[in-house]
Amino acid sequence: MKFRHTETNTIDTTDIIRVDSITIKTEIDESPDLSYLDADNDPEYAHDNAIRLRNYRHGYWHCVGIWAECQVSYSIGGRDRRMESFQSGGLWGIESDSDQSYFDEVAQEEIAQLRAHVARFNVDMDSFDRCAKGAKR
Repeated sequence: MKFRHTETNTIDTTDIIRVDSITIKTEIDESPDLSYLDADNDPEYAHDNAIRLRNYRHGYWHCVGIWAECQVSYSIGGRDRRMESFQSGGLWGIESDSDQSYFDEVAQEEIAQLRAHVARFNVDMDSFDRCAKGAKR
């Protein structure tokens, strides 16, 4: 792959920063806070929580983090564009066997958070909204 150097003095500062894609990312949470499963936290559910914790330790379920990421681009001269990425803060410690509706809800919250974040950088929000409708997983 060949790369071409573009002079920085040719940057068009009037160019709109557009969103090219939005992706929902999921990654295993390697060190989740499982203290809510401690027997001392809720004695009424101590037995159920002990079983849940044992199942976690045996790998029947795990925790994940979910965040939204978007790729934006702007002109750096002619047809060349520079790409940057932005991410939402993410939510971690989500149980992998949660209902799909909960994963969808978190994804929408992360997109909303990302939208507020990129708006501060004068990004074209129409392009954001178009990409958000078709966000990939």
